[in-house]
Amino acid sequence: MESIISIIDLIFKDSFNELDEEEKLVVNKSGLIDHVKSKLDTILDYSTPNYRQIKNTIEDLINSLLVAELLSKVDDN
Repeated sequence: MESIISIIDLIFKDSFNELDEEEKLVVNKSGLIDHVKSKLDTILDYSTPNYRQIKNTIEDLINSLLVAELLSKVDDN
C-alpha cells in the first residue's frame, strides 16, 4: 500500500506542477490529495490499479474540481 501512496504522491505532484497559480490554490483548498488517500482502502478492495489508471483518475479528479470551480464562478456572475 505504501508503494501506491508513493505513486499517488508522484502523480499528484507532476499534475499539480502543470497547473497555474489560481488552479493550484483551488486544488490545495480542496484537500483533494488527502481525500484520495483516505479512499485508498476502498479503491484497493475493488482492484489493484496500475500507474496509468491512477494517473488518469487523479487527472480526472483535478479537472473535475477545476471545472466545478469555474462553473461556480460563472453562476456567481
